Amino acid sequence: RPGAGTPVMVPDARACHMCEGFPCASACTTGALRVPDAPTWKLGTVAVDPTRCLPYLGPECGACAGLCPPGAEDALTLVGRTRPRIDPARCVGCGLCIEACPTQPAALTLAPVGPG
Repeated sequence: RPGAGTPVMVPDARACHMCEGFPCASACTTGALRVPDAPTWKLGTVAVDPTRCLPYLGPECGACAGLCPPGAEDALTLVGRTRPRIDPARCVGCGLCIEACPTQPAALTLAPVGPG
């Protein structure tokens, strides 16, 4: 099977922490990952599903707040200090907010960047 056993990035299953220096990209010998020139790389964009997000249903939450990595600060903000809102222009799709979401399935979903 082509690709079997090769590493993959699935930030909505396991978040990318945008580590300084991008050691994963530095270690990639195939060139599939390249160290970006910026402090983040665009993996996709997250969206909030209000039918699953706790603050849209009544209770407070905030588990996703304040998790955006350096270079993408404030991509997720809380409106009225309770409901998450995503700025698609700032969101890098790291998945940190998805990983922190207590609902199952998560109330945050990732639309990955397409190939190329």
